[in-house]
Amino acid sequence: MVESVRPIAGRLLERADLDSFTDRFLPPGVDREDPRASPLKAADASGGAPAYVVTAGFDPLRDEGEAYAARLKDAGVCVTLRRQAGLVHGFIALTGISSSAARATAELAGALQVGLAER
Repeated sequence: MVESVRPIAGRLLERADLDSFTDRFLPPGVDREDPRASPLKAADASGGAPAYVVTAGFDPLRDEGEAYAARLKDAGVCVTLRRQAGLVHGFIALTGISSSAARATAELAGALQVGLAER
């Protein structure tokens, strides 16, 4: 596995943000180990839908996303993993100001189009 990302202040999404979002999404009393809250924690990943997993190089969720893609692959699920090394979490919102984000978003949209056409 790749090294953990240490978010740099001001890179849009930081650990404190993740903790806050998790607390809002999963209030006290909800089992945070439930695979419906985090599919990576499912006992069995087989039978999943084909997946195109995109991670960003400067994203505190990068390693988790890549571990999920590996888990799907190990379970025999058709998966494509694409790391957008120079981007941050939420790069899709930056397409108007970042040519790298625009290219990555176009690539993602193209993969979605191909995936849907195959259904």
